Amino acid sequence: MNKIEFISYADFCSKYSVPDIDLVDLGLFKIEDLNSLRQLAGYLTGFKKLRNFLIHLPIYLKNFGFFSRNINKSVGLLLRDLFIPTDITNIPMNKLYPISDYNMKVNIIASFNPKTILEIGTYFGWGAASIKMALPNSKVYTMNPEINSLANNPINKDRIGEVFRIREIEVNQIWADSTKFDYQKLPNIDAAYIDGNHDYDYVYSDLSKISKIVSKVIVLDDYIPNAKSPRGGVRSWGPWNQTVVSAVDDFLDENPEIFQSCYWIEDSPIAVLIK
Repeated sequence: MNKIEFISYADFCSKYSVPDIDLVDLGLFKIEDLNSLRQLAGYLTGFKKLRNFLIHLPIYLKNFGFFSRNINKSVGLLLRDLFIPTDITNIPMNKLYPISDYNMKVNIIASFNPKTILEIGTYFGWGAASIKMALPNSKVYTMNPEINSLANNPINKDRIGEVFRIREIEVNQIWADSTKFDYQKLPNIDAAYIDGNHDYDYVYSDLSKISKIVSKVIVLDDYIPNAKSPRGGVRSWGPWNQTVVSAVDDFLDENPEIFQSCYWIEDSPIAVLIK
């Protein structure tokens, strides 16, 4: 039975000779990107936080069991952010979430020296752009349906992948539902990064299909196994993580022979499955 092992990022770096690529130094992330990135990640202040809370109220009500168990913490975060904005002025950009996570993901992927990488879930394109900037000699594919109203974070089609388009970073966009795409159309894929639809069936399907074509490693986002992790606060941990964790754990349990090693990088949302 192949199960996820917990490992610190420092120990993973030592074990797999992970490089130290800094996307800020490479020029991908600029100071003007920081506020929009943190807003996308849920780090809002003032009445933007209240507006975001109201927008996501249907999700909270749909998952009321989770929300009710954490309501005091949820309201506490909301009130704190309304009146006490977090001071980030003295923190280096590369240490701030979510930029710190992008750095971690691309360094993990880079440690396996992939020549071809497939991303599931394009969104605004920060992930694919990060991978290509970190590995400029690689070929990067990213997949997203053109009509994504059923996505966990739906956006207009003309904004999908806008980051790598505006910056003229060479990324190959595939318009497709990841559960229906014929992966035999792709060349050999060395590494995959999965951050698409978080519904259980989608995560399980993505793992099932991609594990057949990838030769080295699969990296998954939003794998947070429990609320006790520092990432396990209301802001980060919830039903959207539980479905990812359940799908990954079930797939590994039912397919123990596929991967040699499987890790959760402690205090992060990242799982790494190594062939």
